[in-house]
Amino acid sequence: MPPALRPTRHFLALLAVALVIRLAVLGVGIDRELFYPDEREYVELAKNLATDNEFSYKGRPTSFRPPGFAFIMSAVFRMSGTTAPVPVRVVQIFFSLATIVVVYRLGRDGWGEQVGLIAAGVFAFYPTCIGFNNILLTEPSGLFFVSLTCWMLLRHLQNPHVGWALGAGLALGLGTLIRDTFFYGGLVTTLFLIGHKFWDRRYRWRQVASFAAGFILVLSPWIVRNTLLHGQLTMISTVGGINLYLCNSDETPLIRPGYIFITRAASGDDGYYYDSLFPEMRTASETAKQNLAMRKGLEYMIANPGITALRSLNRFVDFWGQERLVINQLLNKYYGEVPLFVMLTIILAIFVSYSFVVIAASFGYWFVRLTAFDIFGLIFIAYYTGMHTLVLGHPRYHLPLLPLLAIMAARAFLARAEIFANRRSWRFVGAISVTAVFVVIWTIGLLYFDIDKVKMLMN
Repeated sequence: MPPALRPTRHFLALLAVALVIRLAVLGVGIDRELFYPDEREYVELAKNLATDNEFSYKGRPTSFRPPGFAFIMSAVFRMSGTTAPVPVRVVQIFFSLATIVVVYRLGRDGWGEQVGLIAAGVFAFYPTCIGFNNILLTEPSGLFFVSLTCWMLLRHLQNPHVGWALGAGLALGLGTLIRDTFFYGGLVTTLFLIGHKFWDRRYRWRQVASFAAGFILVLSPWIVRNTLLHGQLTMISTVGGINLYLCNSDETPLIRPGYIFITRAASGDDGYYYDSLFPEMRTASETAKQNLAMRKGLEYMIANPGITALRSLNRFVDFWGQERLVINQLLNKYYGEVPLFVMLTIILAIFVSYSFVVIAASFGYWFVRLTAFDIFGLIFIAYYTGMHTLVLGHPRYHLPLLPLLAIMAARAFLARAEIFANRRSWRFVGAISVTAVFVVIWTIGLLYFDIDKVKMLMN
């Protein structure tokens, strides 16, 4: 084989190994039922779509969840003729493999073959991404559409074209239908493109408009459906109000504010918590309930700035904390009795992979020459972190940022000689300072937030 084709062979080998690993993990958990409450909720939504063509929950049409993942599952249920979780897990494996392909193209098209291979390798062997294929949550499909958005946006920034801009908008719109926290990402990206237009004279307003049009085009049918259902303007979902309110109220825990959802779920379902919180609004629409919850949450935050800042700091620590959802499954015997050595090896692999990506990316942002795409990445990371710092933090929520971090980590790894040669520079001090912040975050998370899981493991 000619030398020029060898990197392609390497990538195909990497992809094949990634597939084998994912099929092996699927086989280990082939008989396992649903584990998390959110999984059961998404499955019920998907079943109702598959059988009744209605996005409903407990007999009522709803907008509480974004529809994308439930629509994907309902399509799998229709094609497979079963509502068992295994076919959905298989489809999630294909989403995972497709993400590896897109990340490879993102790295290769932007910074060369080596960056593409290293970034693809991060996704191919990233333990959390492998484990999430067995969990019926939005991460595998959401990661694919975020990666696709990043790749198309990169190509657009390299060669301004209406087609790339439109494709990026469509991809981000589809991602938003899966995870509604991307909704304001459409505005953030549009503003970035407007600002970049004045920096790069190759750009035209029609290209910015194409991105916005693609984003709006995907979301509009669902927004119209929700608005007609509730009788007033409703965007992608009505979950935002309850998230804001329950994470910013007198009953919200100071440590891990999101634990309030676990407490309420244990006490029984009450119509997504709105009915018990606002009994006087029981007959009102979901949108009206959301607007009331949003207003009360904002009023509480303004009236209690000190405790709000402290809770936001807790959410920030939780958001960037070590990933634990797959570890929770292991500790709670989802895969049966796992030997202690194997469990410790998997936990270490999860911690090391995430730590490497974050630390390497931190050095990369200080040392590599930043492109327009890198500036966009920093803006998007700040936006997405800010969203979850104000509302609800959990380590799995930082996974959509992984494509940006993996690309930068790969570039930093290839520039390691230069980084080491400049270890006495102010940039090295800056990178070490950012790394120290993350080490503190992870230490607090393990020894303070997750001390119960540490004790469980020790016992």
